[in-house]
Amino acid sequence: MKFRDYFSIKHILFAIGLVALMLVFAFWQSGNVVKVTFYEESVFVKARRYAMDIHYEDIQSAELTAMEESGEEVSDSFDDDTVRTGVWKNEAWGEYTTCIDPDTDNCILLKIEDGRTLVFSRKDDETTEALFETLQTYLAK
Repeated sequence: MKFRDYFSIKHILFAIGLVALMLVFAFWQSGNVVKVTFYEESVFVKARRYAMDIHYEDIQSAELTAMEESGEEVSDSFDDDTVRTGVWKNEAWGEYTTCIDPDTDNCILLKIEDGRTLVFSRKDDETTEALFETLQTYLAK
């Protein structure tokens, strides 16, 4: 018996195509889990299960900082390999709202005038740093 007797070329190509499609989808999805959009009045941060709309005038301080341990879930929390969202609490930031890609080492930390702390990041440190630089231009206006 030959290999061709068990599998046709069509079946092999189909299997290879299916694996390739799954890999493309996995990489596409993980890179686009957190979306950040800058508007004239606010920055909008969105993930699959959570969204934050932050008005620039409400931002007391903004910094690019190292990611801290997530801590404990407080409410509306979700955490998997591709995204962490919701309200959490840790020693470094206290209670905070987050929308991050857990693969990043850095994040953007915002202190809001009403006392809230918001943390977000995107697919890698370079993208997160570029977002921070863009945010700085809106805060300077």
